[in-house]
Amino acid sequence: SKSSPTENPKTDGQTTDTKIVEPTQTEPVAANTPEKKDAPKQTQDDAEDAELKKAIVQPYVNYLTKYELGPEDVIEIEVFGQCSKGLCKTVSISPTAIIYFPFIPGGIFVGGKTTEQVGKEIAKKLEEYIIDPQVTVNLQKVVSAQFAVLGKVGTPGVRTMTRRYTVYEAITESGGLMPDADRKRVLLLRRTPEGSYTSTTIKLDEMIAGKVPMEVLSPGDQIIIPEKKWSLTKIL
Repeated sequence: SKSSPTENPKTDGQTTDTKIVEPTQTEPVAANTPEKKDAPKQTQDDAEDAELKKAIVQPYVNYLTKYELGPEDVIEIEVFGQCSKGLCKTVSISPTAIIYFPFIPGGIFVGGKTTEQVGKEIAKKLEEYIIDPQVTVNLQKVVSAQFAVLGKVGTPGVRTMTRRYTVYEAITESGGLMPDADRKRVLLLRRTPEGSYTSTTIKLDEMIAGKVPMEVLSPGDQIIIPEKKWSLTKIL
């Protein structure tokens, strides 16, 4: 709508007509920006990609994310640029968990340590003889990490944990369950830091069906498959 002219006094006494224009309502620019429209789609795509990767990778996650060295394990030690001085060698860890390396008197205790920790310790001890030593330690052979599957399986015994094992995989590699095995009372024994054992009773069928999480083994674990008439109390 138009308004009536109004007088606006000026220094020369002249007047001018001024129209009062009502401001028009405009839509927020942000509402029409393509970035915000696309944002939910990108988020959904990212979520779908993550789920797809999880579905593909999950069945093959059988590696040990962390491995602590023990007796009879074999490691390869290399000091970059120093192989001609005998500082690149393959070492078998002794029963006392000590390794011996040039320029390090008395050896190094490596029991319970990762290869990365051992590499840093060797580098620190070599700094007295070598400027900024670059040490790489690789695990060549796993021997000390073991688990046992005993009782009503095809081939009971102790096995080396060369990779990550679930309870189901360990039983399968031990020949599977015998016909008289008790699938509802699989016993998992795990050593504590204090040296004792904790016991967990597993209903194998429920674990296979996904009703309970699949148990992953730790070095030193023992799986006992009882016969249906066996007493778990007597086993323990």
